[in-house]
Amino acid sequence: MSQVPMQDWGARAAVVNRTHRVVRERAEKMAARRSHVRGLVIPVVVSSALIAILLTAVWNVLSQYDVNPIGIPDASNQLFVLLLWFLPVSMTLLAVVLFRRIRKRSEAA
Repeated sequence: MSQVPMQDWGARAAVVNRTHRVVRERAEKMAARRSHVRGLVIPVVVSSALIAILLTAVWNVLSQYDVNPIGIPDASNQLFVLLLWFLPVSMTLLAVVLFRRIRKRSEAA
């Protein structure tokens, strides 16, 4: 059996320590990402439910948007229909803008 010089032990310990440090850093990044994704689950579920409710409301209003006996559509609820139609689009656009701002701030930090 040959003996290993003490310098080789020092080099091996440095490599092991560096590897442990790299593994710990990766584990911390993975834990932070997992935490971030878990934090987004509730807002996504709430947003999905709101969109489903709004689309159902728009569908119901549009189904009641009947034609008069003379063939002209009844326009009494026209503004209400437009508001219900553009509300999900506006909220989606607002969410995208806020998401991009938050992402830029987190990348800058």
